[in-house]
Amino acid sequence: MVTIVSTTNEEIDRQLGGGLPLPSLILIEGEHGSGKSVVAALFMYGMLASNMRVLMISENNIKEYIDKMKSVTYNFSIPFLKKNLVIMPLYVYGAKWSKEHAKYLLPIISKFINANADKFNAVVIDSLSLLTMSC
Repeated sequence: MVTIVSTTNEEIDRQLGGGLPLPSLILIEGEHGSGKSVVAALFMYGMLASNMRVLMISENNIKEYIDKMKSVTYNFSIPFLKKNLVIMPLYVYGAKWSKEHAKYLLPIISKFINANADKFNAVVIDSLSLLTMSC
């Protein structure tokens, strides 16, 4: 059964046929700086407004991600503090990423998502560049 969740943006909801269809797998691609993270945040904002629990996997640390989203009008502080939004940073201070390190990330993330599937209604991965480094 497909559930339609509003993105809270009337025009985008119209373009999507009423809203974001769930379950779905959506890949947002584009050049660096083209707004992919903003579109993902819009989808998350709609899901959080519908009282869904969201796991966000980000290349940024938690503070950087929340601050970055505030700068584009999405304040995820309250959902984060209420634990409706869980942010799993891939950021490791001082780490030098390589293809060798990257090949371990996707299996670990996959195991985490599967082990916690009952805790979240949606998973959003903001940037696959670290995850696909080994491909």
